[in-house]
Amino acid sequence: MLHFAGAPAEVFGYTATRTHARLALGILLFQDLAFAPLLALATALSVSGDVPGPLWLLSMAGRGLVALVVVLVVGRWLLRPLFREIAHHRSTEVFTLTVLFVSLLAAWATDRMGLSMALGGFLAGMLLAETEFKHQTEVDLEPFKSLLLGLFFMTVGMSLDLAGALAHFPLVIGGLAGAAPPLLGWTAVTNEVHGYGLLLVLIIFAWTPPHFWALAIHRREEYAKVDIPMLPVTHGERHTALHILLYTLILFAVTLLPFATGMSGPLYLVGAVGLGFGFLYWAIVLMTGRNPRAPMETFKYSIIYLMALFLVMLADHYIYPRPMALLLAS
Repeated sequence: MLHFAGAPAEVFGYTATRTHARLALGILLFQDLAFAPLLALATALSVSGDVPGPLWLLSMAGRGLVALVVVLVVGRWLLRPLFREIAHHRSTEVFTLTVLFVSLLAAWATDRMGLSMALGGFLAGMLLAETEFKHQTEVDLEPFKSLLLGLFFMTVGMSLDLAGALAHFPLVIGGLAGAAPPLLGWTAVTNEVHGYGLLLVLIIFAWTPPHFWALAIHRREEYAKVDIPMLPVTHGERHTALHILLYTLILFAVTLLPFATGMSGPLYLVGAVGLGFGFLYWAIVLMTGRNPRAPMETFKYSIIYLMALFLVMLADHYIYPRPMALLLAS
């Protein structure tokens, strides 16, 4: 049962059901919007031999934007007339082959652009979903679903680096332990492990790498003297600065989730966006390497950032005591 401002969910009647729908829709939209850029970024970094700079990141973003534009143009002007013509002939086999061909062609095109084949498949799915034949596509591809899903998990399992995962396992456990206090406090007060408490853990977990790596760059020589294998020592400062920027982007996206899920209101959204842009500024300054004081300044800002973020969240809680989704529904 949901409880808002001390009142049971039944008091709101149909509003509670509408709230669940709004929250679910917000989460799904956020996942769809975040999936494409994160997938393109992760794949491009995995195939790049050198540590990329800001211009490389901009070029990759430009290629992704071009791919999206091409998908929109092709979907509107070419794909719909093609499927209408196939539907006119009522050939299920040709229809299924065309769907598979479009998916493979999109995967090949994004791969040739230096992006991910998986991103091409994702864009092809978006493209097909925009047509009036999306339900027929689901029916025709149903026999392939289990086969392709099993093949997907087989390839993921075969490409898993168990040695690397075990080597980084203590860092993951340590990061989770450091991020757990908000969840422990939430559970102690409410007597339940709630998704909002887990969301606070996720924010701190995503904040920890850029916060600590900035200090590690500043103290790199001292870590090297005592042979402590910190990331700036083992992979260099430029590699570390790049990952600080990437984790800052992830943190920026994660901090929008409290608003997207209805946990916080518009005051938090404004604060999270403003503070996030400040963190991104220092991450970019650190990435360029032009300011020798950037590592320590980034570390200092990260401390202020987290404190200010939770203060804004607390202020938003008292100004907007109910989740934003309920405010919109009432």
